[in-house]
Amino acid sequence: MPPEFDRDLIGAETGANLHIEFPVPDTATNPEYVGKLSAFEVEVHEIKAKKAPDADDEFAMNVAGLETIAELRDDIRGRLDENKLAAHGRLVEREARVALAERLMGDVPQQLVDSRIASMNEEFFENLRTQGYSMADYETSTGLTHEQIRDDLAREAALRVREDLALEALFRAEALEYTDEEVDAEIAELAGEEKVPLEELRERLTASGVMALVRERIVHRHATRWLMDNVEVVEEAPSSATEEKPKKKKGTSTKKAPAKKTDAAKEE
Repeated sequence: MPPEFDRDLIGAETGANLHIEFPVPDTATNPEYVGKLSAFEVEVHEIKAKKAPDADDEFAMNVAGLETIAELRDDIRGRLDENKLAAHGRLVEREARVALAERLMGDVPQQLVDSRIASMNEEFFENLRTQGYSMADYETSTGLTHEQIRDDLAREAALRVREDLALEALFRAEALEYTDEEVDAEIAELAGEEKVPLEELRERLTASGVMALVRERIVHRHATRWLMDNVEVVEEAPSSATEEKPKKKKGTSTKKAPAKKTDAAKEE
């Protein structure tokens, strides 16, 4: 119902009889009625309100099976601390990957960026379809234009490709290795998702050339683990409102990861 209907209900008491009129808005499903006067005879039968329960021992038992409200508070506090710790770890990893990517020498092949843009676009629109959104709905809710969304995806794709190449350069520079057992475990995980026999999936991945991507995932994981083991995190207290904000925030730096050229850059 339009806001005019709700506005006339405000202040009504139980047993009240209301006559509500308003012009049919242009959002009506039938365009023939738009602009015409609509009238409703309304009788208020009952008024309800949400009431938060008391935070007591009974509430703790009902919602969490705990004996006291103090135990519930401790449980919630513990889960919040775990979430913050996990979020902090993800932030450190993200900043460390960015710092590593900045040390990569050479240009990133545009073909790799274009391929990543295409895959990210496909994933983006698939997520919209899954959630029942159209592109127009997304633009309206975010206030972004199609060009802005496209440019954001392109920037993110270029950054991800550069990070991947930097991780692969780090893997080679530190002479890291992975085992056949890790490859088998990765295939087994994919087999579980696909619900197909392990050997059948291995043959399919090999025939389609996807095994390189499987190994790439393992390389990225090993390099990221090395990076997190060797990163030095510098945390700074937030500046006060009166202080001038630094032009560049100090983030993370690696202790010994050398800058390496990509294979493509070397060929160029």
